Amino acid sequence: IKEVVGNEKLKKYEVLKRLHKKEIEKHREDTLSVKDAYMERFKKLKDNATVREASLASEIETLKASNLKATVSRINIEAIKREKNLGDDMMKLFKQM
Repeated sequence: IKEVVGNEKLKKYEVLKRLHKKEIEKHREDTLSVKDAYMERFKKLKDNATVREASLASEIETLKASNLKATVSRINIEAIKREKNLGDDMMKLFKQM
């Protein structure tokens, strides 16, 4: 079956099969409609997506903070270089006097 339908489709089939099996164990018969089975599956996918979205939002905020720190560090390094160059230029000017 795996070669015919593909690995991803087989996984989805197994998830739905487990839902139906759980329903049979719980009610002694399969009372789960196809629509309910898909709704249950989509609910889990939505919940997983919500968790992933929150995780990604957190990562984005961390990266923003990290980027801000990098920008401040770069500005500080540039300021130090300008101060050094200014000091060097002042020393040259005084030596010429």
